[in-house]
Amino acid sequence: MDAGLNGTVVYERESLTGFQLITDGGFNVITNSGLICTKNGLPPVGEYRIQVYAKDQGTPSLRSNKDQSALVSIRILKPPTADLSERLVEGTHSIKYTSIPPNTYSIDANCIIGQKLFSFSVYDSYDPSGMGLIFELLTSNHSYHHPFAVGYSTPTSLFVYLAEHLEYHLSPVHNLLLIVSNGLEMITTKIEITVKPTIRSSPKFLLHSITSESVGNINITNLSQPEENSSLTDNYHQHIIIHVNITESTLIGSLVCRLYVEESGIDFMNKIHYSIISVEHSQTWDLFTLNENTGELLVRGLLDYEMIQHHYILAAVRYSGVSLYSSHATIYVHILDANEHAPQFLGLYTPSNLITNNINVLDSDAMSRLGSFTFYVSGDSPVGSSIGCVTAFDPDSSDNGQIVYNIVKGDTSDFFAIEPKTGCITLVKHLLPSHSYSNTGELVPGLKSKLFVRTHYLVVSASDNGTPVSKSNYTQVKIHIVPGPGGIDAPAPRFASDDVLYLTVYENVPPNTVLAPLIRQLTADSAIPGFIAFRLVMAEPMNLLYEHRTNSNVPINLFGVIVDTGLLVTLVQLDRETHGDFHRLVVEVVGTGGIRSMFYDRLIIQSSDILNYQGD
Repeated sequence: MDAGLNGTVVYERESLTGFQLITDGGFNVITNSGLICTKNGLPPVGEYRIQVYAKDQGTPSLRSNKDQSALVSIRILKPPTADLSERLVEGTHSIKYTSIPPNTYSIDANCIIGQKLFSFSVYDSYDPSGMGLIFELLTSNHSYHHPFAVGYSTPTSLFVYLAEHLEYHLSPVHNLLLIVSNGLEMITTKIEITVKPTIRSSPKFLLHSITSESVGNINITNLSQPEENSSLTDNYHQHIIIHVNITESTLIGSLVCRLYVEESGIDFMNKIHYSIISVEHSQTWDLFTLNENTGELLVRGLLDYEMIQHHYILAAVRYSGVSLYSSHATIYVHILDANEHAPQFLGLYTPSNLITNNINVLDSDAMSRLGSFTFYVSGDSPVGSSIGCVTAFDPDSSDNGQIVYNIVKGDTSDFFAIEPKTGCITLVKHLLPSHSYSNTGELVPGLKSKLFVRTHYLVVSASDNGTPVSKSNYTQVKIHIVPGPGGIDAPAPRFASDDVLYLTVYENVPPNTVLAPLIRQLTADSAIPGFIAFRLVMAEPMNLLYEHRTNSNVPINLFGVIVDTGLLVTLVQLDRETHGDFHRLVVEVVGTGGIRSMFYDRLIIQSSDILNYQGD
């Protein structure tokens, strides 16, 4: 394995020991090639042995196999019979290849010593055991010592392997002769072995080709500009930065980008290999995949702008036979918000009558099926009085989540106006005509006035500012006119069920994520926005694993309840390992404006770890 004289092998005989009854038959070994030859022709039929050792020509000289020698056994066979001699004369050979060696073969210059190159096998009809066969691998003109050798799997199944260091600059091409002989005949095969130069440069990206295929907008920056007159052996390492913009609605299997490299020097020994080295977010491994053969970066999971807006991926490309030289691509995949959701009102809904088709929501027969808000107002309220506020939420971000409210039906007399951003309804003209009250407190319309409407029904829309299409939803608003300033005639607020309400939430959702609109859990006659208030009175962990943790101070402010709307929201980014699996929350709803109640409902919230699971 050494170079120069330290790696040059010579062969010499050694005196036989322990085989006094078996002679050497006049056989000897050639110092430079290791060939076994006779001094004075073939000896008589029989078995002969010589002992040979190998050593290098370094200083000091080292012998092979820890100073041990090899025993070479030689058999002289009987001459062929007349029948075999006739067949040989007629051209019927006794030696044939059963697996033919190649005539040409390529090997990389950095191939390791001992690596098998190719195999072949033969059959000798004169001696099927193959014990009498001789195999030689020589240069065609015997001009130099080549670095290859023949190895045995069986006496008739062999292979050629690399026995010494390759010197590409000295011998890029080796023209060899493979000789197989049984002492009577031989077959000769020419084999050309080409040594390819060692690649000392990384693959080079084709920037124009990368930008030609993508589902989104793509921008590339090359951080490694090669110097002029650079070549493949200049130790060139390339690093590029790729920015790709794709929407969160991009389908699974879509192409994010494809990495292209120059194909010069690529063959079966030096194939291109692509791989992802690292990512910033653990979820990125599940959302994207890089084909190791084609360099295609594909979407493999559902993207969510509200979860992760930017993904960092560091990819490497190298030749499969050379791990030392790699080029790198830093890929930033920017997720764009898509208008996935329509605004959702937090009014009272009857689950079996939910509206999913927005086309006919303004039809009269559909009004009773809409989620509703109910407000109460005194008939003598002055212009400008606040009636109440409708509330909707949209989980989308930026413009896709900004809501605008409008009254689209029902306000035929223009009594009411709604603030587009807040959803608050105000009185813009008097509700009652000129009137008086009787001794019993009943309303007596004026002689010239019409009977006033006791309940107004409005249809309010909530639309987002999404592009390219805005999405909308609708709710029904009931405004009841009640007598006098002394309060309203309405029942106390109550939850519709005394059973425990179970909710499930994924871990790592951002703060202010809506878990449930609790106003929808109230009875239909007591869900009166503007006259009720919600309060979180208790929050405690329930899971067993949590009790054994060293830090037992789980903060009570993991969850919160919006006082007027009853939205149950997260206050922090939940983590299953830190905050536990289960929590019990006690929520109280209380009437205001004279309504009194102490009813509450208990909720168990489970924090699930499935979005952040990586085998920990």
